[in-house]
Amino acid sequence: AYLGSGYDMNVYSKCLRALGEFAGTENHFIGTSWGGTILLLFLQMTRSKAARIILNDVPMIGGPNIDAMRDEVLKESTLAFETRAMAKDYLSATRAVMGPIEDTVFNRYVENRIATGPRGFRLAYDPATTGNFGALAGREYDLFPIAAKIDARILLMYGRGSQVIERQIIERTRLARPDLWLVDNIDAGEPPSLMTLDQALLILGFLSAA
Repeated sequence: AYLGSGYDMNVYSKCLRALGEFAGTENHFIGTSWGGTILLLFLQMTRSKAARIILNDVPMIGGPNIDAMRDEVLKESTLAFETRAMAKDYLSATRAVMGPIEDTVFNRYVENRIATGPRGFRLAYDPATTGNFGALAGREYDLFPIAAKIDARILLMYGRGSQVIERQIIERTRLARPDLWLVDNIDAGEPPSLMTLDQALLILGFLSAA
């Protein structure tokens, strides 16, 4: 179900706080793309504790590439398909973006990415969230200072073809945070899907490392 409106940082923060009430003695977070942006802002604003953080293809710095990605999401969120099969064909045609995934996993992903709309079928974007994207265009931001100050181990994950990785700034940040982990050559999509065994083992390795 969708809220219909009211999506802002306060709502996201309340949701993450609610999840934290059921956490154990350690909190581990994974944020993909703008989800990672929300996660870093939440940790900064609330001073919530985190043991380890995985940031998966997170756009750490704003700019033209980020605005272009936002525009693509907005366009895709407005697509309409006459039949479910047509929507599935569209997702299958863009499968390369996700990297190689087992058919059973991909089919489950597809079924959860299609929703019924007033004009037939659409992709399962919440209109209230994508509607806010346009207002964010052109805004400059830099999340690296936040990441450098957070008292948690951080893993930055990027696919081989990532358009948002900032290698020079990452290396500069690692001077202040030498414990910042970076894996930037994953043979996966954009962003990495986190749906394959090798990616799961990478994350588990990071979470279990001394």
